[in-house]
Amino acid sequence: MQRIDLYKEFFTHEKEYYAEKLSDFEQGKKYSFNFWAGFLGLTWFCYRKMYLQSVVIFIATGIFAVITAITISIINPFNVGTYLYSQFVIWPLSFVVLGYLGNYLYLKKSVKIVDQFISSHNPEQTDIIKAAELREKGGTSMTSALICVGLLILLQLLS
Repeated sequence: MQRIDLYKEFFTHEKEYYAEKLSDFEQGKKYSFNFWAGFLGLTWFCYRKMYLQSVVIFIATGIFAVITAITISIINPFNVGTYLYSQFVIWPLSFVVLGYLGNYLYLKKSVKIVDQFISSHNPEQTDIIKAAELREKGGTSMTSALICVGLLILLQLLS
């Protein structure tokens, strides 16, 4: 099984898209825009099994949201729409930042995992077993995405 085939097994869905992005990534083009990472945000990161990155992004976004809300309330203290103003800053900025970070972080993770996999596995292992192990380590998780959506909705209802 060739190296690119191992990556495709890791990617599972959208194999060709990510294989092309991986080629660009390895040639030095580290950042490319991923519409779905920007649009879905944390849900996309959870769907791609990037749990640590999701937590870090959630915390960073929360801190940025608080700073933005405080800044807007200082600039315009008597306006009831401070929350809406902060959302007009946070959402577009999150879309762009997460759109560019999505592929970068995903490809960085895939390179780390696939390289570890290559260096630690028996070369005589069958391709079927290799593919199954990589799909388990990578791939996607609709369950994780739905849990993320549920938690975000719950958090929104509580706030």
